Formats: sequence, C-alpha cells, structure tokens
Amino acid sequence: RRWWLRSAMARVVVVACVVVGVARGFTAQVGRQARVLRASAIDTLGTAQEATVEKILSAIPELALKRDQSWLSEDGVRVGGAATRLAAYDAPGTPNVAWLSSLLVEGALSSLTI
Repeated sequence: RRWWLRSAMARVVVVACVVVGVARGFTAQVGRQARVLRASAIDTLGTAQEATVEKILSAIPELALKRDQSWLSEDGVRVGGAATRLAAYDAPGTPNVAWLSSLLVEGALSSLTI
C-alpha cells in the first residue's frame, strides 16, 4: 500500500508541476501577444498621427519646424531603447499657432499636441 500511495502522490506532484508549467507558459505567451498588440496599435496610431500632421502642415504653410526643439529620425534619439521622434512647430502671426508637436516612441507612445 505504501508503494502505491507514494506512487500516486508522485503522479499528483508531476501532474501539478506540468499544469503549473503550462499555465506559466500560457501566461508568458499571452503577455507577449499583449505587447505585440499594444505595439501594433501604437504603430497604427503613429502612422495616422504622421498623416494628420502632414495634412495640418499643408493646410497651414506658415507652420515652421522648430529644429532646436525637435528630435528627428536622423538624430538617433532613443527612449527606453525605442527610436523616438519629436517634431515641434509654430506659426506666429496671422495663423497664430502657438505650438504643434508630434511625439512618437516606436512601440510605446504616440502623442499629438496642438
């Protein structure tokens, strides 16, 4: 009887370990998929944001890039290891646009401020 009891307990422990291992793997997989979906959504928003800024720039040609307050692709700025772009514009005078900025941190953040 003791042998059978020990054997049965060992099987329960093995099954429990397998279940925990599978659950951890599933959780890790879900976490990876959530990061991919988040990055994909942010990239989609970033693309739409760039198109919006282009439309605004074409509608208000007086908007001028404030190069000293911008980080362009060629500047190679990274935030948290991700490529980062910040484009800042203003249009003093008749258009009276005090500030327009487009911030994109690849896979992490997209922000448009007008």
